[in-house]
Amino acid sequence: MNFERRQAYIHYKRFPWYPKHLYQKYAPAIGSATAQQIINKNNEAWRGFLALRRLETRGKLPPHIAKVSMPRYWKKNRGREFRIIIRNDCYRIDGEHLHLPKGLKLKYKGELRWWGKQGRLEIIYDDTDGVWRGFMTVKVEKPPKRGQ
Repeated sequence: MNFERRQAYIHYKRFPWYPKHLYQKYAPAIGSATAQQIINKNNEAWRGFLALRRLETRGKLPPHIAKVSMPRYWKKNRGREFRIIIRNDCYRIDGEHLHLPKGLKLKYKGELRWWGKQGRLEIIYDDTDGVWRGFMTVKVEKPPKRGQ
């Protein structure tokens, strides 16, 4: 999807925010919820890029941003970066296990830093340490007190 968006942007063509043709192509292989989350994540990246481009043309780009470039591919060291993106209603976490679809149950290490309404979960392989790392968005009701 990112390749098609990059090509459309370079050639000044329109691209739909919800590409049904790509969803229909990949949803049977990776599941509809995962396909939706990949589309949503790519949309977030492109909306952020386009917003920064608008700021750049107005001359209002924040000083810490030196260059605005298109969203990149998920690649690392000339290979693909291994990622799993899971929708918030397709997993749950209890004391020491992550419960995924199809009855998959994984034990995890570490502690959850935030508690609240869970969002999308991204599991990314860290080839430097040889471990999978999970990143979960959480909507927190009250921010924690400092020092805790």
